[in-house]
Amino acid sequence: ALESSVNLAVATAAGLLLAFVVGGVADWFLFLRQRYPEAPNVFPAVFMAVLLLVTGVGALDVVLSSKWYSSTARLRVGLASTNLVRQGPSPGGPPVHDSRLLENEGDFIRSEAILQPVMDDLDLSRQWGKRYNYGTPVATQQTMAHLKERINVRRVPGTCLIEISVQSDQSEEAAGLANAIAATYRAHRRDHLAAYPQASAAIQVEVLDHAVPAASPEGRRELEQLVAYALGGLCLAFAAGGGAVWTVSEIAKAKRKSLLLIPVH
Repeated sequence: ALESSVNLAVATAAGLLLAFVVGGVADWFLFLRQRYPEAPNVFPAVFMAVLLLVTGVGALDVVLSSKWYSSTARLRVGLASTNLVRQGPSPGGPPVHDSRLLENEGDFIRSEAILQPVMDDLDLSRQWGKRYNYGTPVATQQTMAHLKERINVRRVPGTCLIEISVQSDQSEEAAGLANAIAATYRAHRRDHLAAYPQASAAIQVEVLDHAVPAASPEGRRELEQLVAYALGGLCLAFAAGGGAVWTVSEIAKAKRKSLLLIPVH
C-alpha cells in the first residue's frame, strides 16, 4: 500500500510538471507570435528540434554509460555506558539512546580513520588503477575522494540503526566495500572500548545485516541523469527558440526597410 501511494504521488507530480511545461511552452509561443509576427512558426520548430536533440543525447548517454549498483550494511549503534541510556516508554522495552551523542557517527564512518584501512586492505588504488587509469595506480588522495563520493551513511530516524550504502559499477564490489567499512568501523569502536572501558561516550557496534550484491542496477541514478538532460534541454530549447524568433524577425524587418529605401522609377 505504501509503495502504491508513493508511485501515485510520483505519477501525480510528473503529470503536474508535464502540464506546467506544456502550458508554459504554449504561452511562450503565443507571446512570441504576437510580438514577432514575422516568424510565426520558427519557435515550435527550433524548440522541438533542440529539445529532442538534447534529450536524445541524454538517453544515449544513459544507455551507454556504466550501470551502478548499490548495497547496504545495517548496524546497531549503542552506548556502552548505562548512565547515558534512558529506558524506553514501555517497561522492559528497548533502551532509547541519546541521539546527540550519535549524530556525528556518520561523519566518523566517512572519515579517513575508517576509510584508509579499507583502502589498504582492498588495495583500491591498484584495483581502480587497473580499471579506470590504464593500469597506473590511482593516487591515494584521489582514491579517498572517489571512495567518499560512493558512500552514503544514513541514520534511521528515531532509532540507533545506521545504514552504510556504497555504490559501484560492480555489484560484488559495492557489497564488499559496504561490509568492509562496517567491519572496520565496528573493530575501531571495539578497540576503543577495550582501551577506554570507562569512557563516558564509549560506543558499541553490532552488524545486523551484511550487504549483499544487488541483483539489478540502480534505476534512480539513470532517472536522475535523464531528468537532468531533459531540464537542460528545456532551458536550452526555450533560449534557442526565442533567439531564433528574434533573429528571423530582425532579418525580416531589415528586408522591409531595404525595400522601402529602393527608389521607385
